[in-house]
Amino acid sequence: MSFLSPKVVQRIGKEIISLHKDKIDGIDVLCENDLDNISEISAVIHGPQGTPFEGGQFTIKLSFCEEFPNKPPKGYFVTKIFHPNVSREGEICVNTLKRDWKSTNTLRHVLLVIRCLLIEPNPDSALNADAGRLIQENYEVYANKAKMMTGIYAKRKELNSAQVQEEETKENNMNSSNVVPAQNGVAGKTPSTATVVKKPTLTATTTKDKKKTLKRL
Repeated sequence: MSFLSPKVVQRIGKEIISLHKDKIDGIDVLCENDLDNISEISAVIHGPQGTPFEGGQFTIKLSFCEEFPNKPPKGYFVTKIFHPNVSREGEICVNTLKRDWKSTNTLRHVLLVIRCLLIEPNPDSALNADAGRLIQENYEVYANKAKMMTGIYAKRKELNSAQVQEEETKENNMNSSNVVPAQNGVAGKTPSTATVVKKPTLTATTTKDKKKTLKRL
């Protein structure tokens, strides 16, 4: 755990207090650490409606270095998720936390950008190659797997141990097979030859969320 300067701790502390007073819709900021050394913070993002992540609760973590805010925090999904911009280890790939970082960026801004990724993934900047390929070639297959993963890992409290084991077995079987589930009556084809399914239209609620999406993540 890095020990941050008093100036950096003060800034992060003020932002956390602001986030608790003026909460972000769909995001709960957790305060688990000693406010005297806030080297990382956690938050829970509620899966946006109209997405494969709807109904899920995804814990994320932001870790700060001694050079913050000149250098961005590192973002991770603690909850396992199937998403093109999140690696299998949970690392988040978004320009706001990379080349487009500005020292004036707030934690509110960062959290909103990460939530927007759940609404509008960017397969052109994929850390998870499988998710990036599927979302471009067959959105329905991608959405089904993302929804399944959400059910397994982001809704665990709703499942008993036998159900969790059954769902994890399904995931392992899907990961070990190159055969894509039947689409439009055509079974056994890989995404490159299966019928391409267009991304469904976002619901009214999702469209409202989409308007919050920054012009460039």
